[in-house]
Amino acid sequence: MADIDIMVCGICRKIKRANIVILGRNICKSCEEEIVGAKAGDEAYSRYMESIRNIFDNSGK
Repeated sequence: MADIDIMVCGICRKIKRANIVILGRNICKSCEEEIVGAKAGDEAYSRYMESIRNIFDNSGK
């Protein structure tokens, strides 16, 4: 039986199943789908990009 990793999503901050893990931070499936569907210029797009920047900026901490 495979282990299921549960992590806090670096975007929505909810506790979710690990999906995409970048530098030890998770992006849950729901956020991944929203990011993929966001269009440049959308308010949501800017918010997602800021959250992803924070993942990289805080990677050394």
